[in-house]
Amino acid sequence: MPNNGTYSQLDMASVKSSAEKSITYLNKVLPDMLQKQKKPYVVIFLGESHMDHVDQEVTRAILLDPPVLAPNQTRVIYERQLDTVYPVISADFNSQRTEPRDLALSRKERSKILADMIQDAFENYDMTMVYMPCGSAHAQEIFDSMDKRFANLFLFIVKMSSTD
Repeated sequence: MPNNGTYSQLDMASVKSSAEKSITYLNKVLPDMLQKQKKPYVVIFLGESHMDHVDQEVTRAILLDPPVLAPNQTRVIYERQLDTVYPVISADFNSQRTEPRDLALSRKERSKILADMIQDAFENYDMTMVYMPCGSAHAQEIFDSMDKRFANLFLFIVKMSSTD
């Protein structure tokens, strides 16, 4: 069993009620984290409560001007339908994918599909970094699914919703 992941949930308590403060925090903390924890693969999980304006403002700003990138190796993977919430992203992203819409699947099954999409980006498309706008409830499930199967070291950075 691989067990190669590092789960790192950001402490957003002092800034989470303000989109501006959250964006400033992420722009400072994310580059610092990647500098300190050198892992070959990185997931930046942008957790949200789907109707929260602070979460949406933060995610929109981060996707338009990402604080960290792996040149030519960064993808955005959206939870289903979030590509319509965040249709404009930085041209610096190499590609984007969206979870297929299948209403018959449970949350856990969808989390596994999202984990598979990340692993596919890393293993088959030479991506080394993934940004993922997604409901906060998926964070741990996606990490756990990847951690069981992904054979390489990876860092899974989680920004939870401002409502968590």
